[in-house]
Amino acid sequence: MSLALKLNFRQLKELVKQCNNKQKLELVRDLEQETSAIRVKKLLKKVKTSELSFEDITREVETVRTRRYDK
Repeated sequence: MSLALKLNFRQLKELVKQCNNKQKLELVRDLEQETSAIRVKKLLKKVKTSELSFEDITREVETVRTRRYDK
């Protein structure tokens, strides 16, 4: 059995506000993982250099994430 629930963005944000901090952090990690390729592409367009590899950027992203989560 499959069910669907339609929410607008405002309703979704209100639901997220009801989550506890652990759930919110898990959601953030999931969203970051899902959107990482998009963010890397945007960064590459900004930088416009062939000197950076995807691995270099991924490593830097992970470093920044680690610093943010340690705070």
